[in-house]
Amino acid sequence: MANKGKTPINAGRPVYFSYARNNDTKPEWRHISDCVDIIIKKFQQENIEYRLDVRDLITGDRISGFEKEIGHKSETVVIVFSDRYFRSMHCMNELIQIQKSLKTNPNKRLLLIKCGDFNLADMHYIRDLEKFWTAKKNEYDEIKFHRIREFSSTEKAAEASGYYLDKIRELYSFFSAYNYFDASKGNWDNFVNDVIKYYTNTPKPETKSAKVAEVKKSVAKPKKKSRGWLWIVAALLLVFVFFGYGYHRAHRFPFTITSCSVMAQDGKENLKIEYYSPQTRPFELYIKVFDPNGNLIIAADSPVGYSLKKYVAFEQGYGEAAIDGVDKILSGKSAGDYRFELYFHDRQIDSYTFELPAAIGE
Repeated sequence: MANKGKTPINAGRPVYFSYARNNDTKPEWRHISDCVDIIIKKFQQENIEYRLDVRDLITGDRISGFEKEIGHKSETVVIVFSDRYFRSMHCMNELIQIQKSLKTNPNKRLLLIKCGDFNLADMHYIRDLEKFWTAKKNEYDEIKFHRIREFSSTEKAAEASGYYLDKIRELYSFFSAYNYFDASKGNWDNFVNDVIKYYTNTPKPETKSAKVAEVKKSVAKPKKKSRGWLWIVAALLLVFVFFGYGYHRAHRFPFTITSCSVMAQDGKENLKIEYYSPQTRPFELYIKVFDPNGNLIIAADSPVGYSLKKYVAFEQGYGEAAIDGVDKILSGKSAGDYRFELYFHDRQIDSYTFELPAAIGE
């Protein structure tokens, strides 16, 4: 919808919204969709076309149809993450459809907004969401057992997706991969201006009919002699892609650190980490320790440029691990604040400041 009588700046390319509406069940849910009202008002002022389920769906329309449309027909999606969003079957199904569409359309523009005090890096919060969906699963299993009613298409999608339990564990990675607006601090004028710039500077994606026409045009062209150099270029590109993909796999983060602290165990100071790993395997971690003056601490057996190098055995799912050797690094050091930095290959993944109350080993 845009101003009547004027052609929207994104005609035929509406912005979709995926969000949970305000609700009085919990105090923190009462204003979770206020930002959507603000954005829509500004969209109308700037003549930006958009699609909204509460407005565009009429009686008799299937909600599941809109959920698929928002995933596979959208070019730009505004996703308002909130605690209620993560507990809504329709919202979670929309999120799955959006994630699926990224495989065929990786350039889809996702505008993420954080509304509320939830923390996806908090392992306890993630587990609370998992308990919620486990209870939902049990509830629907009971309904199915007694044949009280047939599942809706959205409920069937929930069943096929394991009641979103696997997706809950992926939320942090999905959320942290994008820059996002904080609803409590966001400048909505800048937000809308970014949308305007995108549609002003980005041409409309090529339609299927245009591709068919291009194919027919190419078929009509006279056949040309094959050129051997094209095969050479293709071979070089394959080699580049192969090694580039291998480098990417070797240097991406195959796990998530959820917390980091220093603790005493068996009379020694160890670095304790809490993590989530999609697989069971050991990972090589590098650690830098800086003294209160900001100087890197180098021990006799320290690797070049680091204080420690350790192989840590990660178990699949959420877990904890203790990294020993910290007491050797801090032995004889004076009291003060020491900063720990964790690295996977050459990329920093976390940092932690530890207050040493007294010298270790004295």
